[in-house]
Amino acid sequence: MPPSRTRDLAIVLAICGASLFVGLGRASLWEPDEPRFAEASRQMLQRGDFLTPYFNGVPRYEKPVLLYWLQVPAYLLFGPTELAGRLPSAIAGVGCVVLLYLLGLRVTTRRAALVGALALATSFRFIVFGRQGLTDVPLMCFMLAALYGFQRATEASGDRRWALAAWASVGLAALTKGPVALLPPSIWMAYRAAIGDVPSIWRVRPLTGSLIAAAVVLPWYIAMVVLHGRDFTNFALGHEILSRFLSEDSFAPPRGFLYYLKVWPGDAAPWSAYAIAAAGWSAWRWRALEPRDRQAIAMCLSWFAVVFLVFSASQSKVPHYVLPAYPAAALLVGVFIDAMDRERRTAWWMIPTWLTALAMAAVGVLSALVLRREFALSPSAPAFALPAILIVGALSTASYAWRNRPFHATAAVAATLALGMAFAGGWVVPRHVEPLKPMRPLGTLAGQIARPHDEIGLFGRYGGSSVIYYSGHTIRWLDSLEQALDFLAQPGGRVCVIPEAAWKELAPRLGGGATVIAARPSLNMRFGLFVDPVRVRPPGWLLVSTQHPTNGPSF
Repeated sequence: MPPSRTRDLAIVLAICGASLFVGLGRASLWEPDEPRFAEASRQMLQRGDFLTPYFNGVPRYEKPVLLYWLQVPAYLLFGPTELAGRLPSAIAGVGCVVLLYLLGLRVTTRRAALVGALALATSFRFIVFGRQGLTDVPLMCFMLAALYGFQRATEASGDRRWALAAWASVGLAALTKGPVALLPPSIWMAYRAAIGDVPSIWRVRPLTGSLIAAAVVLPWYIAMVVLHGRDFTNFALGHEILSRFLSEDSFAPPRGFLYYLKVWPGDAAPWSAYAIAAAGWSAWRWRALEPRDRQAIAMCLSWFAVVFLVFSASQSKVPHYVLPAYPAAALLVGVFIDAMDRERRTAWWMIPTWLTALAMAAVGVLSALVLRREFALSPSAPAFALPAILIVGALSTASYAWRNRPFHATAAVAATLALGMAFAGGWVVPRHVEPLKPMRPLGTLAGQIARPHDEIGLFGRYGGSSVIYYSGHTIRWLDSLEQALDFLAQPGGRVCVIPEAAWKELAPRLGGGATVIAARPSLNMRFGLFVDPVRVRPPGWLLVSTQHPTNGPSF
């Protein structure tokens, strides 16, 4: 590999290390999905059943099995910890960024590939999901591997083995998150059609490749059908696929066709501003662009459009579903910044750059207000390094923009975001946000005091996944005060996690039959805290028991 590319990869790995790995295991699992995967993987080890994931004592059919299989080896190495549960996703995040860089080298310039990789590595939602033990970022990694294989197989010197490897990646994507694995071949066909090269689609061997993908994914599905029959097919295929796409209305609030165009600009910040400018510049300059730039832009826009159209057509919409479009937008930004560096056309890139610098400065001020008002920290506290990083980064970005240096300005943005995320994940969240997350301490204590025959209950649905994971017990869901009253009034040991407000209504009706073992505060971020001079503690959560002495509130 040429030294310049080795240097690029070193930069990419350094940025990924800061944004994805610093403090990776220092925060408790985030509700609601992360503890579900972590607990199901732990259950695999405990049960010795590596086909059927279990959660809260029942089979979990929501997602295919590959993420659990990736988490289990991490558990064997590090134990069932937060770090182990998140490690596969963080590693996949690095894989996404490296693969985007390698794909960029095949379709555009080295500098464009580097900027695209840095933009992806520092996109807000990509970082958030790369730091959680969920299926989304591993899915993206396999998708990027498939697209890279398709590109290599289609080139003049292409080797058919790249096509076969690409289709194996499609199979692994399907084993990670189901039919969304069809996105890479769909993107590839749309891209080749967009550049008027439909015959090249056959060079990726779609018929043979489909058989390879099926050979990767079908054995587990067949085994699950044999083991669980219609219970599995009705939920995993009927509910998780057909209902969500065609008629699901309970999974998320109803959202219109243009929903993702509303949420993506904020979730992909700050690079969404550059991507929008890049799309406008591409349309304005299309005929004057170099052929290589046109082809790269066609790939990015086809990729982005396919993902958005597929998920916009779905009846079930959640913001992170369009994560597979983020690499396309990032690479488009890379092509744009590289062209700006060559052409020195200031207006197109200056506007998003100045907006980004202003936004980073504003977020720096806002984070300082949060630290001061919500966490009652003095400006001399180490946590205030976070707003300082953002403000200094904003000034650096503005300085490069003033000197008309597009590449250096965007590099400054990427470095600022990576350092900010590293400090937030390694210091601010563990030390200041974590004490306001109640479920890890309450769930851990519940698991310690509950005897094997005792039951653990949870009032409401919030926090249930964490209570199950941290207690190591199955729990009883209590959806009303009457259910909670009946649960705690039954003979035998009972332990219950309950909101403070609900306990105030319930305690008089129990007549002293249960006591508060521990109490924890809860995090309640609200706009009013910036203007309200009185800082009011939000209601917290309690652990109550029918047979254990109180240790007193621990707010």
